Parts: sequence; C-alpha cells; structure tokens
Amino acid sequence: MPPQKILLVDCRSAGISGDMLLGALIDLGANRKSISETLNLIPDVVETCKEFIIEFREVRRGGVRALSVVFRYEDQRSEMSGVDLINYVKKLCKISNLSERAVDFCERVANTIVHAEAKIHGAAPRDVHLHELGSVDTIADIVGVACALDSLGVFSGEIAIYGTPVAIGGGTVRISHGVVSVPTPAVLEILSSRAYPFVGGPVEGELTTPTGAALLVNVVENIVDFYPSMVVERYGFGAGYRDIRGLVNVLRAVIGRLYDVSEFLSDNVCVLETNVDDATGEVIGYLIEKVMEAGARDASAMPIIMKKGRPAYLLRVICDPHLVNRITRVLIEESGTLGVRILRYVERRILNREIIPICVTIYGKTFDARVKVARDSQGRIIRIKAEYEDARNISRKTGVPLREAIRRIEEEARRMLKSIK
Repeated sequence: MPPQKILLVDCRSAGISGDMLLGALIDLGANRKSISETLNLIPDVVETCKEFIIEFREVRRGGVRALSVVFRYEDQRSEMSGVDLINYVKKLCKISNLSERAVDFCERVANTIVHAEAKIHGAAPRDVHLHELGSVDTIADIVGVACALDSLGVFSGEIAIYGTPVAIGGGTVRISHGVVSVPTPAVLEILSSRAYPFVGGPVEGELTTPTGAALLVNVVENIVDFYPSMVVERYGFGAGYRDIRGLVNVLRAVIGRLYDVSEFLSDNVCVLETNVDDATGEVIGYLIEKVMEAGARDASAMPIIMKKGRPAYLLRVICDPHLVNRITRVLIEESGTLGVRILRYVERRILNREIIPICVTIYGKTFDARVKVARDSQGRIIRIKAEYEDARNISRKTGVPLREAIRRIEEEARRMLKSIK
C-alpha cells in the first residue's frame, strides 16, 4: 500500500533555510527533546566546538506566529573543509539514535553541499574549503532536520514528501568572495543539478540558502504547483531570521492525508537511466539482477545505437527515492558507466498488490503456490497472476505444461477468493 499521508514543504513565498525548515518541523510536532539531545552531542564530534545549546523561540513574522530555532555555541575554528563537514555529520550520526534512512539522508545532504562547492570552484570534492557553509550551524541544520523528520515518521516510508517551487529572492548579496547575484552560485548549482524549480522574488535579498536548498532537493519526492487533494491534520511555521517588510517570512510545513476518490492508488518513484556501450548481454543480465536485489521496483535494458554507430544498451531503473544513491552505486560499479541520469521524481497510478498463498491439486498431489492479487482502491480484484517460480516448480514435478500449471493456479485462486468474499 503506497503512503496515504503526506508532508508538504511550502517554500514558494519565503524560500527556505536550514533553521526555517527545522523550526517548521518542530512547530509541526517533531520531538524537541530528541532533537536537543542529538544536537547537544556536537561538541563530542567537533573538537573545536564548546558547549552547544539549541533554543526554541516563538516569534512573529509579518504578524504570523512562527517558531524560530537559535543555535548558541563557541567554535574556535574559522571555517572547515568539505571533508570535515562530511566526516562531522557521519560521526554525529554514528553516536545518535537516527534511523538508517535518516543517516543516509544526512550524508546525501552533506555530499550535495560539498559537490556543489566543488563544481563552482572547479576543484575536487576532497579539496573544497567551505566558507559561509563551514560552520557548526550547517552540521546542526542537517542532522537536526533529519532527527525531526525521523520523529515525524517520514523515514518509515508511510509518509510521501511533496514540495512547492522555491522562492529564491532577488538582487545581490555579499558572500566571502564578494558581491554576487541571487541566487548565489551554490544555490543555483544545487537546484539546477536536481532540476528543482524555483521562482525569483518576491522581494530583494537572499531567501534560499545553500543548506536549505540541499535539504529540500534531498527530501522532496514530488514537486507540485498546487496543494494536492488532502485533509490537513496539522501544520507548522518556521521563522526566517529577518522580519521583512511586505513579506511573511515563514516556511510552512503541512501534514495531512490524501483525499483521492480515484479508483487507482498512487505512489512516488524515481527513474534512473544510463547508456552502456561496452558490456556483454551476460553483464547486462547480471546488472539487472543486482539492481533488483538492491531494492529496485523494476529494471530494463533496451538496445540503442550511439554516436559513430556503436551498439549499446539504455538501462532504465525504477526505484523508491531513498534508494537512488544505493542503486546509482550498483549501476556505476557493475556497468562501468561514468554517470547516471536522475529523471526527476514522478507519481505513478498503480493498483494495490498483495501476495496470497494457496494450495492447488494436480494429478492427486497438492502443491503450495503463491499468486499476486491486484486490487483498485475500492478493493475490487483487477488481476490475479501466478508467481512464475511456483508455477515452474509444479510444471517440472507434474509434467503438465507451464501454461496449464499457471491456469490451474489462477483458477484455484479465483475460486478461493470468491468463497471468502
């Protein structure tokens, strides 16, 4: 059953920063104590940081009540490298109680920031030196948001994540290298690398920070211009640090359940693609097995012709968004490809599926078999299909043709399901 609850991050009017997202999630109901206990461990992993304190303050932005998150600490380090940021995040995750998916999220966000800086400066990720992003605040934003999402049950797979296009502001802003246009180079690289849509304005100034952008592109699974049909259960507002005239400077987070009268269910998946022109059919077959073992929903290979008339394969994989990194690694390691395309996060209309065990008698012998039953959202059976491995096993043991074994299994399943209605 795909998730029927959603978390929507609404950043269309005031953009996003790490502390705004954290504030919105806490205002929404994330566990303050758990977040505080996790972030209080920062001095245990950042050797130059003294006591770390997180404060929650109710403020007003444009007349709207919102939650502001403030970090108080003393750090003797002036800045850190990209490697430092990644290592500090990993160490903090290791001594925390974060779930496996939350830890994976933290590492993806840190890597997104470092790789964006590397591309901007034309350097290898290991040689990147962070400036504005090289502070304890960045570590706290990343791990704090992960902890908040964990406490809300987002990483359990029961909540789908939606996001709106993000406001970036406009004009110019001063960074360590001088004055630049908004969006800053890091924000522009992060959003463009994931094809995440953004809108300029509605005021001058920087509304979206690199950390906020990195958190956003790694958590959102489905981008929407308008709210989907939903019943709101609760919502929260995270305050920006400035009170901007003419703008309610808050980030809104909403949790609710989908309201869909469609006969079909829906879920959110990611499509990965890569071209391979130097692999045999056996290697491609093995690769498909490996990505399926890694958790892919489906995988396929299509013969294509590339430049200079070279025959090749187009590999396409459908997977859950949180498995993108894992499956990308399998594709690169097993195929030798130098890159994998992420073709956005897409919504599917699907039937609910379940595997049901049955017993079927052939030639006086009884065999166990499984069937896949597909139903619409009203519970009506749309299709019954015998599991291939079970049908093949029965065919070999009885001598009946495979097609006959499949037919008998499916007939027995229909009879059994009809009797228990």
